[in-house]
Amino acid sequence: MSSKKGKSKGKKSKGKSKKTRVSIRDQLRAAKSGQSIADSEKSTDPIGSLNSDWFSDARDADKWKPKWECMQTLMGYCCGDSFGNKSLPNKFDDNSRANEVITIFAKWLDDEKHIFTRQHILKLLVVFSASYPKSQWKKANKLAEALIVKQWQEKKHGFLPLVTPALIAVYIVSGAQLKKWKDYLIQSMDSPQGQVRMSCWDFLAKICIKSKQDSKLKTRGPKDVELFINDSKIISQLKNTILNDKEKDVRESCAKFIYGAKQICNKVNVLESAYKEILNDKRASMALDIAAELFNNDKNILSGGKANDDIISKKVEKKQAKMKKKQASSRKNNMRAMIAKAKKEAAKGGGGGAIEIAAVGGGGGGANNDESDDESDDDDESPPPPTKKKNKGKSKGGGGGGGGMKALMNKYKKESKKTKTKSKKKVESDEDDSNDSSDNDNNKYKKKSKRTTTTTKGRTKKRYSSDEDEDDEDDKSEDESSSSSNDSEKEREREREKKK
Repeated sequence: MSSKKGKSKGKKSKGKSKKTRVSIRDQLRAAKSGQSIADSEKSTDPIGSLNSDWFSDARDADKWKPKWECMQTLMGYCCGDSFGNKSLPNKFDDNSRANEVITIFAKWLDDEKHIFTRQHILKLLVVFSASYPKSQWKKANKLAEALIVKQWQEKKHGFLPLVTPALIAVYIVSGAQLKKWKDYLIQSMDSPQGQVRMSCWDFLAKICIKSKQDSKLKTRGPKDVELFINDSKIISQLKNTILNDKEKDVRESCAKFIYGAKQICNKVNVLESAYKEILNDKRASMALDIAAELFNNDKNILSGGKANDDIISKKVEKKQAKMKKKQASSRKNNMRAMIAKAKKEAAKGGGGGAIEIAAVGGGGGGANNDESDDESDDDDESPPPPTKKKNKGKSKGGGGGGGGMKALMNKYKKESKKTKTKSKKKVESDEDDSNDSSDNDNNKYKKKSKRTTTTTKGRTKKRYSSDEDEDDEDDKSEDESSSSSNDSEKEREREREKKK
């Protein structure tokens, strides 16, 4: 009989422990449709409503399912909906066993991967911070480590906005110091994930905002932030982030913290020197320009207002328009400087302006090297007058030196036409004397050395040997008279080539 009674008692105890609950899928569908499932009774003292079995089951839970069932029970007492679709109250009644629940939260946040369990914990931490005193938060540093190192890494949609408010709540209620959390925060600043780096600087910026809003932080907050910034590691991380980070959100959140720290703290020498260095960088200075608007925007959100993104977007557009104007003006100035430089170099090389080439030289910057060689061979027999050489050099080399300016080209074309008419008149006057002096000239030109042509930047310059220079000075007058007959024929051939 006793064995039967024991069995019957065991069956009854099993039947009592089982509770009918709505499935997660049905609760998700109800949450999407905006319906709340009232599957439990709401209490002003949810921790007092928990029995001893709940605490023993929560301590022994290793897998996600028993943890999730415990959290559903607690959430049901907190808001009347075990899935947490209903809004939570602002405050609960004080209870001496709150420290035990917070210790369980710290353990589960560190090792649990179930997303809904962690979401429940993050939501409850904000309300618990307003309900239970500092003495109940002995595991605050462990909670902070789990939130900073692990929870900022979660990429599930809608999860990240729950982490930073929970961390701020733990920081305010526990009286913790940022310096004690320095190792966790530096680890997040060095994270390869952009959202982790952004969340870290955003948390620090919001601490600066809360230092102005929350009465608990008005005296403690500025001192704590000042001690935190005075560390050389934090300053180096700050400079590296705002100057070198590739992601815009990370740089902007870092700029918010810099602006907030300057607002609440006294002059910190390390921060001021870093600030001057940051202003010299264009990209970092742009982030600092928007920092005030971003800081005030977050301030409105934390005080219960709405974000005003239009002001920020308009300021960004104005800043970008100014940058484009500066770039356009700098391009124009650079072009003007390049043209002026080219004119100076051309004047040094050729003399009369930006287009002139060397005074001595028969062929300009022609298209083919063969043509220049042919011309040089022809000139061995009879060199043209110096005026012709100069004008031809101008007309041919004008396109290369003048940069394609129409006004200058037209000017040099007119000058070249005038020189051609003059040369024709000279040829007609010298035709009678050319036959008598041709024999003497051939003997003299045999003594001359060979000419060498060098090409530099589209210009051909003819250089003579020392013997040739001496002969040219003595027989200049004779050369002009003797070569007139050959010049007339060559002049006609050159004009035909130009027309082609």
